[in-house]
Amino acid sequence: MLLFGLFIIFNNGVAMGDKEAQHIAINTGNSFFFMFCFLMLLLPNIVFYRGKYRQIIVKPFTHFRREPVSSVLPWAVTILFVILFWFSYDVVHPYNSWMSYLHNILANSPLNSFWIKVMWVVAIGFTIMSMFIMPLSRQSAWLLYPISWLLLLLHPLIEHRYYIPVFSLLLMFRAPLSKKQEWFQFGYFVCLSSVILLLHFGFGLKP
Repeated sequence: MLLFGLFIIFNNGVAMGDKEAQHIAINTGNSFFFMFCFLMLLLPNIVFYRGKYRQIIVKPFTHFRREPVSSVLPWAVTILFVILFWFSYDVVHPYNSWMSYLHNILANSPLNSFWIKVMWVVAIGFTIMSMFIMPLSRQSAWLLYPISWLLLLLHPLIEHRYYIPVFSLLLMFRAPLSKKQEWFQFGYFVCLSSVILLLHFGFGLKP
């Protein structure tokens, strides 16, 4: 991740060609779309850890006196990112205006509808909570979250393929699930892939 970040900085972008359209610029669009994709890909976590979600949501009201920092921290981070999303999210790259791509339709949707933007707020909230809840196999793996989010700030082009290394590492360092949960996650991936293929071959939308 560090080497990739250095490559982006010294190369002035992630692309070897077409650098005029792939320049470095601070923009939160890519980072928040990553958070949206995080929830969409790992949605079964809400089922697997529903008890922990319930605990972390009510903890500020039940454990504040005994654990003031740990009970409030997830809520504080969530509120901070929700405010940042609400006032800073934008789609600025010209390539993201091509509505024949599914990810461009999704990326532009919060800008076209107040209620879709509210749905994204909920999605981002659950993503933040998931980062506190989803167990990782080692403590240092938690650094993937802030490092990947900050690296994505450097590129204004919203492109889901940039997230493949991050999601691969997260799945690698995620604490093992039960066999039943792993099959459930696998089945969910199959269904999600089938929907994307249907949209592509049935409606002509590119991923």
